[in-house]
Amino acid sequence: MCLSLVVTELDRADGRAAAGRITMVAPTLWAEGLDRPVRDALERQARSGVVDAIDALRDFDERSFRSGIFRAVVRRLAEELAEDARRAYLALLN
Repeated sequence: MCLSLVVTELDRADGRAAAGRITMVAPTLWAEGLDRPVRDALERQARSGVVDAIDALRDFDERSFRSGIFRAVVRRLAEELAEDARRAYLALLN
């Protein structure tokens, strides 16, 4: 449900409103456990030597759901949800 609120703003192509929705839903998604897979992925990337992964992990640890990387993950998940919904809709039309 939280991601669908972000999708609504992304569909309107209102970047500012989408950022506001992300700010609104990020604490809930963090509390529901999205932080764990994000942290795991960051740790894997840092161990693999991916450029800026250590900085992203540090920001993640310091700022939690306010971090740039967590907000980017929320946005990406919302974009993927929107794309899945579009594909499902188009499949219904066939």
